[in-house]
Amino acid sequence: MKKRERLRRVALRGSIALILLLLAGWFVENLRGAKAWEEAQARAEAAGMSLNRADYAGTEIRDEDNLLLKPEFKVEFEMEESARLREWRKMLRLGNPNIDGSRPHQGVATGYRKWFREEITESEAQKSVVEAAKEVEERLATLSSVILETPVHSVFAKGEATQDFMESTEWTLPILGFTKCFEDSGVLAIRQGNGELALERIRALCRLSQMTQGSSLISLLISNAMKSKAMGLVWEGLLFRVWDDAQLTVLQSEFSDLKYEERLERAIAFEAAWGIEYLSFIELGGEGITGVKITEPDSFLNSYYYGGLQGWKDRRRAIIIDGALGLLEVFRTRDFEGLKKERNPNPSPYSPMYAVAGAHLLISGTLNGGAWRPATESRICRIALAAERAFLKDGTYPKNISGLELEFSTTDLTDPEERELAYDLGPNERPQIWSRFQEEFGDDGEERLRWQFWSEGMRVGKVAPN
Repeated sequence: MKKRERLRRVALRGSIALILLLLAGWFVENLRGAKAWEEAQARAEAAGMSLNRADYAGTEIRDEDNLLLKPEFKVEFEMEESARLREWRKMLRLGNPNIDGSRPHQGVATGYRKWFREEITESEAQKSVVEAAKEVEERLATLSSVILETPVHSVFAKGEATQDFMESTEWTLPILGFTKCFEDSGVLAIRQGNGELALERIRALCRLSQMTQGSSLISLLISNAMKSKAMGLVWEGLLFRVWDDAQLTVLQSEFSDLKYEERLERAIAFEAAWGIEYLSFIELGGEGITGVKITEPDSFLNSYYYGGLQGWKDRRRAIIIDGALGLLEVFRTRDFEGLKKERNPNPSPYSPMYAVAGAHLLISGTLNGGAWRPATESRICRIALAAERAFLKDGTYPKNISGLELEFSTTDLTDPEERELAYDLGPNERPQIWSRFQEEFGDDGEERLRWQFWSEGMRVGKVAPN
């Protein structure tokens, strides 16, 4: 009996000690988390980073000015009509989506005859494409007019700050598919020598790029992709010389917005604010801003990753801020090699910090994938346009950049040393313009930030443009 009594006392004392230990750990962890959170907020404030998602909202859009509410858009982009969108690409691609497009960094333009299995001339292939695309072109013309007549606004900004994120991006894939149709239509216009129609397609793409400049990283990538498609069309048009000086002037104005860096930094800050708000709202048995409900047993990992002690929540918020500030520093210092390193504070899937750390890996991976390139690409495009204007005026291209009339810096924004972009004339005395840093940093030796109008292997039909 005495032995049992002694065991009960030991068990009781052990239980009390364990409870006290857990309470002490809870208390200490909450203090440490609160301190980390306080310090992180101070660092964000010093860096000018708002942690309030509402601060990133765009202005309210009147229904009559909302592009997505225009009847012409609704009939094409309602989910039940998505099959029609696929038909657009099928007709313009003639059922062969695997054909490579033009590659400005290699000076290669793909001819239409490659879209057909049988051997036909480029002229015959082009006529077939024109015939197949008639209906598509009519619908694109209607939508192009609507786009250019609609005041510029962000189609995503309102939802990003006040609604479920997925509600604001349900148009993402249809819009991206739609812009691909504009790109194909622009190439077809250039092949027919219709510079005015090609210019309209480029302007529509640029306007859509402006309208998709929301706050999130996803909307930034969408916007950059549209601008990239427009710049590809510019390369095609310059290759075939379909524009006069007045049209080239319009094109220069379309690519005069050089706020790529500012928008990228804003997107990183927005992602941090979004993550912090997510952690603030999600609770076991509750519903967060993303609509995720943690009520089922199989949602244990969600509650483990995002719930738990207040100290854990505070520490997660601190990690989000530190990660965003770290990525901003990497971007500002052009430490692109640093983006290749894992910026994951705790990669173990058994850690309650795993999901937060994984989100930062996604953002850093996006940056490493080239979100920093568009600023340099835009400068290269504008230099090429200025060179073409000089050619129309003098009959020859300047032999170096100093011979061009430019109203912007020629700094290579991808280059940590901030050197100028490189420029010289190729074998056909046509310009080639490229990033010095990209040439050294490379992508497995491929110089992607490069524009040239010559290539030994380039053939469009049987004649390479001179």
